[in-house]
Amino acid sequence: MTTVYRFSADTGEYVGSSEALESPREPGVFLVPGHATLQAPPATSANEVAVMVNDAWEMRADFRGLTYWLADGSKHSISALGDMVPNAGLLSEPIYSIKAKLKDSIDTKAGVVRAAYVSEGALIEEEYRLALQQAKDWRALGSPAGAVPLSVSDWAVASGMTNEQAAADIEQTSTYWDGVLLSVRKCRLDGKAAVDNAGVNDDLEAIAQTCLDQLEQLIP
Repeated sequence: MTTVYRFSADTGEYVGSSEALESPREPGVFLVPGHATLQAPPATSANEVAVMVNDAWEMRADFRGLTYWLADGSKHSISALGDMVPNAGLLSEPIYSIKAKLKDSIDTKAGVVRAAYVSEGALIEEEYRLALQQAKDWRALGSPAGAVPLSVSDWAVASGMTNEQAAADIEQTSTYWDGVLLSVRKCRLDGKAAVDNAGVNDDLEAIAQTCLDQLEQLIP
C-alpha cells in the first residue's frame, strides 16, 4: 500500500493520510492529489505541527487557541501557526486584573440597587430632590395653607393625602432612601476592600459574590 500525506492548502500543515490510488493507465504508478505528498511528515510533540514548505516538511510551533495576558491585564489569544506567547506574556490572568473586574461588578450592582429606588427618566432624581427641599422649606415656615408648594400639593392630590401628610411622606421617603444609600455604600466599600485585601490563594469570586448577594437583598 502506498500512502499519501495531505496538507492544508491555506497553512500547509499536515492534516491526515490516505491510501494512494493506482493510475489506471500506468500500473505501479500511484496518483498524488493536489496538496498531498508521498513524503511522510516528521513526528511531532505537543504544540508542534508539520508544515509543507517548498516541497519539504518543516516543524512549526502550534499554540493556536492558547490564551495569555500582558502586564496591563489585556487578554490575547494566539490564532496563527508559529506565533508564540511573548516573553512578557502570562498564562493566567494577573490577580490585579481579576480584582479590578470584580470591583467593577460590585460598583455596577450598587448602581442597579440605587436605580431600583428611583423611577427611570431624565432628571427624575433632581425632581425628587426639589420636592424634598420644597417640603422641608414649607414645613419650616409652619406649613402655611396659602403657600403650599406644587411638589407637595401635586403629591397630595395624587396620593389622596392632605398637604401636611404629603409633605411628611416626602420627607419620610427621603429618609428611607438615605438609609438605603448608606447601606449600599457600606456594602460596596466593604466588598471592594475585601477583594483588595484578598491573597492569591483566596477565592476572589466567592468574596465578591458575598457582597453582590448582600446588595441583591437591598433591591425592593
